[in-house]
Amino acid sequence: MRCKNGSVACLIGVLLVCVVFCACNNNGSADSASDIRKRDNLTLVKYLKLVDEQYVLDISEEDAIKLGVSKESYRSACEDIVRENANILKIKEEGGNYSLEDPQEHMEDYKRAEEEYLKEFHDDL
Repeated sequence: MRCKNGSVACLIGVLLVCVVFCACNNNGSADSASDIRKRDNLTLVKYLKLVDEQYVLDISEEDAIKLGVSKESYRSACEDIVRENANILKIKEEGGNYSLEDPQEHMEDYKRAEEEYLKEFHDDL
């Protein structure tokens, strides 16, 4: 599967949620880079889909940038997706057990995470 920019794409929804919630520095406050990445991931997760046992980021880099996602965050997400799809394929080839969740089935969780993020870091919005 591919990101719309042509890279092979995949990411387990749990991984993205982990990135979103673990982007804080040691004292619990978000620095500007992790704050941007967190915001961008909350936008990108809406376009993460499961297709034929592979994760796909179904938005082009150009469209993601129009939504306010940084080029770096988009490319990093695509790299994460490629890496996770490779892990899935390896487990599958080795006959290992795995289960894949469709991120679209967890949209309510992502919406709550986005609301919490906005409250925590942008009380003035």
